[in-house]
Amino acid sequence: MKITSPILFLLIGSLLTISLTFIIPLICDPLIAMIIPLKSIGRGQFLAHSLAAVQSQDNIILDKQKDDEQSAWLEAGRVISEATKKITILNSELELKKTNHQVINREVLKAELEKIKVLLIEVNAQLAQVVVEDEVLNSPPVLQYTEQLVPIIPAYSSFSGNAKASFLIKITWLIFAFFFLLPVAIMLPLHWYERRKLRMTPRIIPGSPKVSLILPAYNEEKFIKKSIEQALKQDYKGEMEIIVIDDGSTDKTLAIAQQCALNYPNVKVYQHQKNSGKPAALNTGFHKATGSISVFSDTDSHLDEDLVSRMVPHFDDPKVGMVAGMIIIDNEINILTKLQQIEYLYNQEIVRFCQHTHKGVLICPGAATAVRTKIAREIPSTERTVTEDADFTFEVAEAGWKIAQEPEAISRTDAPETWKELIEQRKRWLYGVLQTIWIHKWALFYKGTKLPNPWVWWAWIGYITCPITTLAVLAIPLFFWLIGSTYLIFLAAYSLLVGLIYGFAHWYGLKQYVHSDKKKLIVLMPIYMVYQYILNVLLCYLVIVFALRKGIKVRYGGRNIHAV
Repeated sequence: MKITSPILFLLIGSLLTISLTFIIPLICDPLIAMIIPLKSIGRGQFLAHSLAAVQSQDNIILDKQKDDEQSAWLEAGRVISEATKKITILNSELELKKTNHQVINREVLKAELEKIKVLLIEVNAQLAQVVVEDEVLNSPPVLQYTEQLVPIIPAYSSFSGNAKASFLIKITWLIFAFFFLLPVAIMLPLHWYERRKLRMTPRIIPGSPKVSLILPAYNEEKFIKKSIEQALKQDYKGEMEIIVIDDGSTDKTLAIAQQCALNYPNVKVYQHQKNSGKPAALNTGFHKATGSISVFSDTDSHLDEDLVSRMVPHFDDPKVGMVAGMIIIDNEINILTKLQQIEYLYNQEIVRFCQHTHKGVLICPGAATAVRTKIAREIPSTERTVTEDADFTFEVAEAGWKIAQEPEAISRTDAPETWKELIEQRKRWLYGVLQTIWIHKWALFYKGTKLPNPWVWWAWIGYITCPITTLAVLAIPLFFWLIGSTYLIFLAAYSLLVGLIYGFAHWYGLKQYVHSDKKKLIVLMPIYMVYQYILNVLLCYLVIVFALRKGIKVRYGGRNIHAV
């Protein structure tokens, strides 16, 4: 098997994940043990936990190489046991006097408490910081005092000593390792190897075949002229035509496009009398195209001059039917658009490029895609989902064609600048992809084989588990209430580790973009993680309404529709 095979990197990533899954807790847990402070807890909790920990050395992290430290722990346990017995006896005597309506001598009580205090100071001298309240003689005198006085001696218990925190942390860590660490451990080495090889390959500017560049447009008077002009600047050496499909626009889109057609003979304009939607406009463009390769984009996007010439060479492989381009956000003007830029670059540079390594790209974006014209005529684009580009890509794959990506074929687009616009966009995208993978259940396995397609399985797992991951975050206060602050300390330590891995993966994705410095966006990673959680909450809602067959209302092209 060749080293370029993704299967080899699957094995490497799996071994790396298994190693890190067990090694990281071995490193992390002792560090947590060093930073967790001693805490004061009530007498009941002390009797339930501290004495049990003292009696079982397995439940206390002891440095077996330091006998003096171990002796200190055991001596502390002995002193605390003695203090606890005195407190218990004192409480019993006071309760008895209270029951018999006997007078409690406050001076005697204070003297007894001072004796206990001396015992606890001995512990403080060795290990703990003892908290003693000044006002302790309120009623009931000793019970209130001891609830605040007795400290827990084991600063940190191992997994066997803190079963609740242990179970939750273990489960959380294993879920993270499987759903995120494993994909990253596979994708980053695979990407590094294949991307490096691609950059070392000399670029060849093709001179043929003929290309038809299709621009569907609906009420795009602000962008249509710029889109046509950018299309005319392509450095492709072969013959190329530009086809504009006006999909029933009610503004000046048609007039502007027709004026461009008068000035440039290779610009052709066709009109729909009424708005029929982008799929219908694309189908018209494919049937009017005279080139053997059709490249389609959105008219609110503009193409880099080398987009066509970078895409066409992929069709030298007769098995390749479609090629995805790279979408870059052009309006990086606020934090929200910068967060989307991080998302775009990671998903395309890392995830989609890894799909490209075995010519199995799942979704070719509507803003930059090339397809063999004969395929587009045989497999029309439809409106059965609200993401026609995803559905169209799956249809082409089902027909047996390979689907590639060209990461240097760049189309620049404006991203939503407000949360309202973003939610509306992502609602359509996320729901449309869910519709697509539901329709194309065959894609769970590679066409004509019994081999599972990990990318489709990954997508399904993400949709199915998103309610669980959403609720898990919301349940953190509940876990804190049930288990205590130990859970939060474990969670913080492991979350920091997760954040570092997550941040490195996205930094690596930003680093791949060489046309400008995007690495500085990594400083937004803490905000980006919150951004992703908000989108996950939205996804959770969409999964629920899809499962209930309620559907959603979205703006699709020039129409408001109800998608089920």
